[in-house]
Amino acid sequence: MLLTPQCQLQHYSYSQRINYQNLSLLGKVHRSGGRYYAPMKNDILRSLREDSNPNVFFTTMIDLYAIHPDFPGLAESESLRQNPIERVEFLEQCFAEDISDYRFIPYIQLHEYDAYLFAGSNVL
Repeated sequence: MLLTPQCQLQHYSYSQRINYQNLSLLGKVHRSGGRYYAPMKNDILRSLREDSNPNVFFTTMIDLYAIHPDFPGLAESESLRQNPIERVEFLEQCFAEDISDYRFIPYIQLHEYDAYLFAGSNVL
């Protein structure tokens, strides 16, 4: 994992749990990475309830360009299209406010995820 060396330097410990839902198993296929917000929010809230440890944190990795229209703050973020970093920060703030748990750290991916697959970990 990319964060392991940094966590070891700071004497942090962590365990990872990746929660991935394959909609094709339910007979539903949704292309392009998007997902309705309400089911995603429910999954996050359920995960937060399942582990109430105050030292456990949760995050996401959502593709900005495949974000569903019902995402909180998306309509308001249209005015920030010319500054994509501010737009992502605004959407992450709206997301965090909607989940309303300090252990949730939203992450919205600005650029194509595929770029990370071909980049060396020393430049990330």
